[in-house]
Amino acid sequence: MLKSPKVKPPIFIGSSSEGYEIAKTVTELLSPQTQPTLWKDNVFLPGSYILETLEELATNNYFAIFVASPDDKLTSRGRKYAAMRDNILFECGLFMGAHGRKHALLICPDTPKIKLASDLGGIITATYDADKITKNRKAAVRGACQQVLKTIEDEWARMKREEHKKLRAFARSEEVKAAGKLNNLILRWAEATDSDIFEGFSNPAGFKKMKAKIAKSVRKIAELGAEEARLTGLERHLEALTKATDAALRDFPIPRGIGEDRASKTFNKALKSEKRRFRSWWGKHRPRIRELATEMSRALSDVVFNRELSFLAAAEFPYHRAQRVLAQQSMTGGGTSPI
Repeated sequence: MLKSPKVKPPIFIGSSSEGYEIAKTVTELLSPQTQPTLWKDNVFLPGSYILETLEELATNNYFAIFVASPDDKLTSRGRKYAAMRDNILFECGLFMGAHGRKHALLICPDTPKIKLASDLGGIITATYDADKITKNRKAAVRGACQQVLKTIEDEWARMKREEHKKLRAFARSEEVKAAGKLNNLILRWAEATDSDIFEGFSNPAGFKKMKAKIAKSVRKIAELGAEEARLTGLERHLEALTKATDAALRDFPIPRGIGEDRASKTFNKALKSEKRRFRSWWGKHRPRIRELATEMSRALSDVVFNRELSFLAAAEFPYHRAQRVLAQQSMTGGGTSPI
């Protein structure tokens, strides 16, 4: 049996132009465990608006890593500090606002110390070895990558647990339970109107008794399904199915007496005649009843499917969204190369 592909957390990796090579190395190291999108990999395309692109990135990526390289100098209260580019700080804040502080992570040099905005005071950043960055970039950033990856994997696992909990609640929702019950009732309906039930009765009294039994069974099923039909918006389907079944039962060919001597030619001839009448009746009504039952089953499937879609959209489940993106990429052979 084929297993579903493991869904890796989608992350955006940003940096300044000066910090791009560091960001490129971070992307390479995190590629096996994540779905990274590096900011220079066909992200900001000609004709697009930067802020709109960033908002789309924040929607499609549930994590972001920003390389806070010491590109600027900042004077604060008479003291000079190394600082990241202001657009990196803005983008970090954008992702924090979209997904929470654990979803936007900074990788800073161990020296010089980067000056952070006072609102970010106390936030823990991952650090890379500034002394090694020009000689062995992978060795310099590997420790920082391991730190941010641990945070991402822990948060991704928590998100999946929350998602599954909400999906279980969805499965217990009134609409879905009602749809399941109605589906079972449709199966009972098919059994109640199956031709085999009428076979073997060779006298009017027996047929009348069976007809009454079937009519009662159908009415009971319709009554049992009335509330579920209301909850799922399928009253019209249930009413049409009930009317078609009632019409079939009213038109049911009550057999003529065919005698008791089963060995006689007269008996066999009469029995064949009654079976032809019955097949003619069943051939006339069965397609319509089956058609309406099938339509109702499809409508039920649509109710559950649409309810699930609206539920997932309202809950903004990242894990299932990432699953769909991964599936689309596997079908199209697409996906952005991290390097």
